[in-house]
Parts: sequence; structure tokens; C-alpha cells
Amino acid sequence: MAINQRLGQKRGVAASLVEIAQVQLSLAKPDAALAAYNDALKIRREIGAKKDSGDTLIDIGNLYLERGQPDLALQNFKESLQIQRDSGDEAYQALCLNNIANAYAEKGENEDALTYLQQALQIREKLNLSADIADTLRNLGVTYTALGQYDSAMTSLMRGLELFRKGG
Repeated sequence: MAINQRLGQKRGVAASLVEIAQVQLSLAKPDAALAAYNDALKIRREIGAKKDSGDTLIDIGNLYLERGQPDLALQNFKESLQIQRDSGDEAYQALCLNNIANAYAEKGENEDALTYLQQALQIREKLNLSADIADTLRNLGVTYTALGQYDSAMTSLMRGLELFRKGG
């Protein structure tokens, strides 16, 4: 009982730290947010909360991406992807793949971004996640545009637009 209570307390502390990080971001204090996220991640790893660790890695990756540090973002997104693959959570795998693609696009490595977006799209279509499919198609359109592949860009963008209009 005491062990479970301590685990629950640590889970609560980690969840609170994530919420604090989000408030710090709202206050335009990214360094404080990063510190809170890292503290939460440390606790989540200590208690073996892999899914929560993966979520926190995504948050940290997004923060690094917003700060213009795509290499650090990639590191966190790829670690989260491995956790999601180990757990079998395909929806989160697709989210990680999409985030990895965004980081590669930020670096100007659009061919790599395209590869990860195509993987994300394949999973999202398999799971029939309409809104996520539409979002990935939009990202594909932007990436194809950056690569000068305008026909593919229009195809992806129009297909995504159709899904968004259907409420997906």
C-alpha cells in the first residue's frame, strides 16, 4: 500500500510539473518550462511510466522546435517514437512521425520530412483517423511545395481540404 501511495504521489508530482511547464510557456518563459518538463520526465522514468514519458518527450521536442532547435527536437521525438513502438500505440507513433517530419522540415531536409510524413499517413489511414489524415495531407502538401513537386502538393492539399470540410 505504501509503495502504491508513493507511486501515486510521484505520478501526481510529474503531472503537476507538466502543467507548470505549460503555464510557463503561456508566460513566455521557455527555460522554466523546459526545466519543469525535464523534472517531470525524470520522475516518469523513475517510476516506469513509459507512456507518460513518451508524452513528455513530445512536449519537450515541441518546445525545442519552437525555440528553433530542430536537432534537439528530433532527439526527443525519436525517443518518444521508440517508446510508442514498444507499446504498440500506433496513433502516437503517427504523431511522433509527424513531429519528426516537422523537425526535418525546419532543418530544410524536406526529403526526410516527406519519408516520415508518408509513414504517418499510412498509419493514420489504417486507423481511419480523419482529422489526423487531413493534417498530415496538409503537411505533405507544404513539403511537396518546398520540394517543387507542385502536382503532388495540390493533390495532397485538395484531399486534405476535402477531409477537413467533411469534418475530419
